[in-house]
Amino acid sequence: MTYDVITIGGATLDIFLDISESSDACCVISDRTGEWFCLKRGEKLPVDNLHYDVGGNAANVAVGLSRLGLSVATYIHYGSDEISQKIVNVLQNERVGTEFLVKDEGKTSSIGIAINFQGERTLLVHHIKRDHKLPAISIPKWLYLTSVGDVWQPLYQQVVDFVKANNV
Repeated sequence: MTYDVITIGGATLDIFLDISESSDACCVISDRTGEWFCLKRGEKLPVDNLHYDVGGNAANVAVGLSRLGLSVATYIHYGSDEISQKIVNVLQNERVGTEFLVKDEGKTSSIGIAINFQGERTLLVHHIKRDHKLPAISIPKWLYLTSVGDVWQPLYQQVVDFVKANNV
């Protein structure tokens, strides 16, 4: 299939936690270096709302472009845990082509936890190291390349070579 756009990057499962602004187990402290979000050590903090969704720049852009009516696929790596299947299911339900997904056996998903408190979010992220190698992809009109982690140089060079060779 020919796609309008193929996104290249990462996908995560993002968990969003909303903590009441009146919580006495959380605070914000300011000093000369900025603002610090503090949690009372050893406490069990009530969460007002919880929701989760697929995140990561490549997945988010693919879903957004699909919702705008473009034909989109994505090249991402994902793990072999149950959370990873949620990522695949969401992409498929959003009509994002998944034939370029790579399942990393024995690895988990990357996770992001967003704690929302007093109108600001603090992110906790756990990115899994992946061995990226550009697969044989169809030639799209556009490629959208975003972050893939610490070892990005080989993949980025492969994408540059692909773009030049195929006039993408």
